[in-house]
Amino acid sequence: MRFCMSCMAQYDDGVSKCPECGFEEGTQPFNSRCIEPGAILCDRYIVGMPLNIDSWFVKYIGWDALLNRKVTVYEYSPARYAARNIGETGITVLKKNEFYKYMERFVKKAQLLAQLHLPDNVSDVYEIFEKNNTSYVITGYQAGMPLSEYIEKNGAVSPQMTEKMFLPILRSIDRLHESGFIIGGFSPDDLLVMEDGSLYLSSYLENSLLNVTDDRSDITHKERQRYYSYERLRATDSPSLLPACDVYSAALIMHRMMGIPVPEAAERDACFEKKHKDKLKLISSYRIRIDQNKEAALRNASYVDTAFRTPDMDSFIKELSGDKKVRIISKKGGGLPMWAKIAIPSICAALVAGGAVLLIMKNRGPERIIVTKAELSAELTVVPSVTELSADKAAELLGRSGLLTEKVGREETDALPPDTVVSQSIAAGSIVERNTAVGITVSVKPEAPAGNSEDGIILPDLTLLSQQEASDKLTALGLSAQIGTEFSDIVAPGLVISQQPAAGSKAASGDTVTLTVSKGRAAVKVPDVVGMGGEEALRKLTEAGIVPMVVYGKQDGSEDGKVLSQSVDPSTELSGGASVIITLNSDEELVSVPSLIGLSKDEAADVLAEQGLALGVYSGNSNPEEGYVDVQFPAKGTAVKSGSEVTVVLVPEDRAKKLEISPDEQRINAGEQFVLNVRCANIPDLVAVNYDLSEEGVIEPVYIDKQTLSITFKALKQGEVTVTVSYGGMERKCRVNVV
Repeated sequence: MRFCMSCMAQYDDGVSKCPECGFEEGTQPFNSRCIEPGAILCDRYIVGMPLNIDSWFVKYIGWDALLNRKVTVYEYSPARYAARNIGETGITVLKKNEFYKYMERFVKKAQLLAQLHLPDNVSDVYEIFEKNNTSYVITGYQAGMPLSEYIEKNGAVSPQMTEKMFLPILRSIDRLHESGFIIGGFSPDDLLVMEDGSLYLSSYLENSLLNVTDDRSDITHKERQRYYSYERLRATDSPSLLPACDVYSAALIMHRMMGIPVPEAAERDACFEKKHKDKLKLISSYRIRIDQNKEAALRNASYVDTAFRTPDMDSFIKELSGDKKVRIISKKGGGLPMWAKIAIPSICAALVAGGAVLLIMKNRGPERIIVTKAELSAELTVVPSVTELSADKAAELLGRSGLLTEKVGREETDALPPDTVVSQSIAAGSIVERNTAVGITVSVKPEAPAGNSEDGIILPDLTLLSQQEASDKLTALGLSAQIGTEFSDIVAPGLVISQQPAAGSKAASGDTVTLTVSKGRAAVKVPDVVGMGGEEALRKLTEAGIVPMVVYGKQDGSEDGKVLSQSVDPSTELSGGASVIITLNSDEELVSVPSLIGLSKDEAADVLAEQGLALGVYSGNSNPEEGYVDVQFPAKGTAVKSGSEVTVVLVPEDRAKKLEISPDEQRINAGEQFVLNVRCANIPDLVAVNYDLSEEGVIEPVYIDKQTLSITFKALKQGEVTVTVSYGGMERKCRVNVV
């Protein structure tokens, strides 16, 4: 019998190709730094082909001949300090001081891990020894799909499933931190997805040594670098190893699992260092339904600056999975590094996607129209309170409000009847677009501890558990699961809709239970409505199960009322109930809706009057008829017909959003500095406050005060530039003249 040097399977001597993986016997590693496959270390470990090669280590698959198990063999082999001649087993040390300094550091970290009882989802350290002029560490080996490959193959994962997959890993990393070991960052390549859907941390020991010198190639390529924190990518001989480094990596990977684009590290770092802006956008800006507390927890954990990042894994876990209100970390300290780019409002984005439109801006004089109304615009609705209602009644009430219902989980409790709403994902009284899905968590009766009765196994209630959770429960009872899927208008994707036999039934050991798992709402194809009349297009979209939204544009030669563009390409598949924005051609005068957020009722009316628009004040649901604008619809920048009404919701002055800057004009000599003061009030996500320069190179920011939010600018050369500080639709401008 012989071993395959690629997968360590055993097969007959007369066979030259591995029947398991197809590896050809005699194939050599492509890199001369690798030891020849088949070498034996300590009369025990057979070294196979390399699994990974970076600037510090060669990592091989191996076989433990004593305990008959696959292992991973780490060979300390820093390319900048040592080399291996072809055909030789030993390593030639080129720079002894550096080589042995970092080898000692590596060995100490491995020794610490070897003394620990590591969690089952973290690769164990078995043995450490010196041989061939270097050090080797033997760790556990697991076969699984790298998380990076899993994401590529399966696409985005729901926030609920992402949290369930990641929480066990977060808890295990927290245990590493408690024992004194910090990874220093990791990427989706370092995590494996096992057959049962759980995550396994396979590569982490080597990461703690990455980037200990001025060679950024230690973190091997750009895709991995996306997940390493700002301070870890800085060149230093004493790398910053803090728990917050691992918090950052975990949060960035969770963003990626949910389908959020993670910017290149160098790009993100440069933008933050130069402008203190963050290129990582909020999860909700991608129309992903996520609990506000969980989004805040992920925002805190992924912040670039460690001064405002969640400091440790335990705090991250508590914020992510706890019931307490989570606020942006910077608010806790009373100040904030301001700068994350603002997500473009969805309607404006759709307009851009649908093609450029011509807006005719024209003042209409001082005519001032204010309409007080108890009803919202047709596109908006108020979220009702559905807690303590039955799930059916909650769905009925939400449906009457123009909202969708989605069961997202369950909670065991005796305090409420089964299938009663325990919590809802969007707070009652919130004003949202129609057709928004409101997640509900429902009650289930607490179950007795699982076990066998005298005449069989009593089946537990598996509904609204994830497929993995339900399968694990059955496996623990000696049962197997057969999975079927179907679309559901009310149960979130990935959760169990029903089971057969039903909960409470009895089964024998080895029996199979059929689980029906939700695929979410059935997909529908977007029809092509470009060129149709508005009424026909609305009918086509509605019949297809899509909620249409209308904006206006102007195109010469097009008939009035014809569809110029649609926000989603024809034949694209969307889940039922999704929205598509269509742009209708208008022969009438079009104006762009201005920002009203933070203005008083009278100020808002005056601003709209200048554009020939009317102000509609929504006073229903106990909203005041006097005060300051907190919500507006349509959003800033939307093209509407002249004379249209813009609906607002007012709040009292003490709750009004305010953004103020001073001065609004500045004259300065080249080489001098000035301070732009910024004051915010009642802005829930101060990270979304942003600044922009109309022209680069005239002035540059040299300091941002994280407590007062003031920016110190230095004048570089003569010229004029406008500094725009913004939040949502609010903008404040300072014109700077450098002489």
